[in-house]
Amino acid sequence: MKKAILFLIFSSIFSFELVCQSNIGFFMAVSDSSDSATIDLTQDLYFQKLSLLPNVSVFDFRNEKFDLTNISDYSNLDYIFFPEIQENGLGWNCTFHAIDVNTKATFNSTIEYDSYYMILMDAKKEITVFFDSLSSKINNDNPTENQSTNQLSSINNISIETLSGTWEGEDFIDKIVILRGGRGFVIYENGASMNISLKIENNNLIATQISKSNASYFPEISREKALELAPSAEPIKWTFNIKNSTELEGTKHTLAETDDQTPNYTNISVKWKKL
Repeated sequence: MKKAILFLIFSSIFSFELVCQSNIGFFMAVSDSSDSATIDLTQDLYFQKLSLLPNVSVFDFRNEKFDLTNISDYSNLDYIFFPEIQENGLGWNCTFHAIDVNTKATFNSTIEYDSYYMILMDAKKEITVFFDSLSSKINNDNPTENQSTNQLSSINNISIETLSGTWEGEDFIDKIVILRGGRGFVIYENGASMNISLKIENNNLIATQISKSNASYFPEISREKALELAPSAEPIKWTFNIKNSTELEGTKHTLAETDDQTPNYTNISVKWKKL
């Protein structure tokens, strides 16, 4: 479960990079919940955040439930989008659904929340991550001639753009998002969010912490020690061997406990896999 995070602090670094202007139809939220007021409020919040993304024109169909059999009626649109908002007994599940009007390909992503307050705090970030990941998947599935050449050539030609998207695989981390501009962010299972910069050097991907250090960035050591050492801690740094465009394997330079339970800087073996 996710914890309450003030993601709005980091909103200035997020980017949504479709190749060109895209027309997106926003349709009525799907839900079995009897709390219609909350569903309407959440739907309107997502509509507002989507409308703020660059390179997007949003068409308002919030009063219309999308029917796939009628998709040909929306040939002026590039994508159909609608949220699914369900209560799960303890909190909320929000699923984003996007459909490519031309190919009928579907894209989905589900986020679990402990409380409705979490949705309010998370809306802009999750909308941005979803459409950035969607853009990355579309470009990877439908590469240009130059991109196809790069994928068929040696691993040396992999770029930050090739690696952009959402990743997972590391202990204590929920997900990692790589953006095309050489930036990204890491979301920890404990709820912390870290901004990172990325570059490729000598066929290695280097990811470096650029956020102010936080005790929550060091789940490998005790909370007491993390609170003590975080203010003066070195930036966390990942150095990956790029196996291919969907697999990274390398080390994470961070504070971790040694055999005598004393925190020291060390290199931890880690793997990231693209979703």
